[in-house]
Amino acid sequence: MPPGLFGPSGESVGGRLGKFGPVLHGAEKDEFAALVRPFLAELVRVARRQLGCDHLAWEAVQDALLGLWSRAEAPANPRAWLIRAVLYRSLHLRRTMRRRHKHEGVACNFRREAIDRDDPAQALIVQELRAEVRTALERLGPRHRDVLSLHLIDGLDYESIGRRLGVPIGTVRSRLSRAREALKAQLDPDAHDRP
Repeated sequence: MPPGLFGPSGESVGGRLGKFGPVLHGAEKDEFAALVRPFLAELVRVARRQLGCDHLAWEAVQDALLGLWSRAEAPANPRAWLIRAVLYRSLHLRRTMRRRHKHEGVACNFRREAIDRDDPAQALIVQELRAEVRTALERLGPRHRDVLSLHLIDGLDYESIGRRLGVPIGTVRSRLSRAREALKAQLDPDAHDRP
């Protein structure tokens, strides 16, 4: 059953009406329900046309009914008053939703909630890239491959690499520079042709 004061068939939902505003011309809850029940289907249609959603349509109708209930005296034409109230409340809800979506969209641009590592396409791209880098590393000469692996994979600094390989720091730097250039050439053979 949609949320609201009345269900889709017009029956009163709970005894909530009694705690709102003054009683309409001394009418009891049942008299108020009898007054508005004939208009419910039309009111929901009007709201649904504006909002495109049953849930929001019932919310707009409920707000209009509460507005009518809280009036000190009944309008001359309750049907026209309710239709106008539903239209205004529907337009207000639609504007509110647009603003919310706009601000949520801006917020999503600043803080992305999606995690790329859970995306199967991203996982496949990473897997292919790792295989390509591994193949390019294997094509390098042993000197370049060793120094690059120790630096990038093991995370060693120049001094530790020099001790491990038994070469001075200057040699480590020059081999690392040449290894990077060789790896770049392996991964992107057309890099030399570009300006």
